[in-house]
Amino acid sequence: MDFLFKRLDRTLAAVALEVEGIEDTAERCKTFLAHYIRYCAEHPEHARIMIQESTGENPRLAWVVRNYFMPTRHIVEREYEELMDRGIIPRMSLVSLRYIIFSACHSVFTQSIEVRELYGVDTSHEAQVEAHIEAVTRLLFRD
Repeated sequence: MDFLFKRLDRTLAAVALEVEGIEDTAERCKTFLAHYIRYCAEHPEHARIMIQESTGENPRLAWVVRNYFMPTRHIVEREYEELMDRGIIPRMSLVSLRYIIFSACHSVFTQSIEVRELYGVDTSHEAQVEAHIEAVTRLLFRD
């Protein structure tokens, strides 16, 4: 778990530097989402493992939440609150919003075999990754 989250942290640290100068919250979030979706496409095992770990209470999940989710929770929620305050996204539960966004970002990649069987689509193909980035962005930001 530590390996997975350190790898994600390295990716997100690079993204944080990129979005640091973006004043507009919506544009900052769109850029962040694009990078996060690319990470999900490259590393679907990360979300698969987290889904498996989340099916029951266990010390590994508690450790991940304590060490990786809790320290950044307020940052993520502050961004979501600003988007809701500006009317960019509808007001809703922060819990629901967090998991709607994360699921939208990774599910097509974590379920890549199902997607291939159902649609004949290879979700690892760059064009599919870009199409998914556009779909998630358009769904969340209807501008």
